Amino acid sequence: ITTIYAAPDREYEEDKLGILDITQGYDGKAAWQRDTNGNVRPLAGEELKDLRVQLFFDTNSYVLPGRIPGKLTLRPLPEPESGDWVVDALPEGGKPSTLFFDPRTFYIVREQHLDDNVLVTTSYSDYRTVDGARFPFQMHVTNGTARYDIAGTVTQLQNNITLPPGLFSPPTGGGKFRFVRPGQTSATVPFD
Repeated sequence: ITTIYAAPDREYEEDKLGILDITQGYDGKAAWQRDTNGNVRPLAGEELKDLRVQLFFDTNSYVLPGRIPGKLTLRPLPEPESGDWVVDALPEGGKPSTLFFDPRTFYIVREQHLDDNVLVTTSYSDYRTVDGARFPFQMHVTNGTARYDIAGTVTQLQNNITLPPGLFSPPTGGGKFRFVRPGQTSATVPFD
């Protein structure tokens, strides 16, 4: 998985896992996804809200002004079980999420949000300094069912690099398969 962010609100991500090859991006105005077949489609609705949440956190918009706006509310008391400080976050155009901050380091140790009415928790650890800023190099994502858990390790992190022009823009051209003709909203597929 390769993920590239640019302030204030641009994102490019390549997910290559076995035969799965999906690329998505957001250029600050339009969100898009290219599937394994090469077909490109715009992202909207819940998919766009999910992307806005991801961008809000990944671009550090919750602490850096001038990026994606949102509302942050610090709960008056720490979480009883862990002692973590809890902040409710709502990125503009996104879904609500909850951040848990370690009271000793003030690093984010956990983030929670609902995904199709299922609570998803991402835990962060192994913070390292890169270019004077701290970043988590380990993450664990769970929806409470262990067989769906995802463990991630950052293998390379670069800040302030030169990016190719147009990286975040929707790709032009089509894929190998087109079922819905341009200008149409549905297609009929015959089965023999």
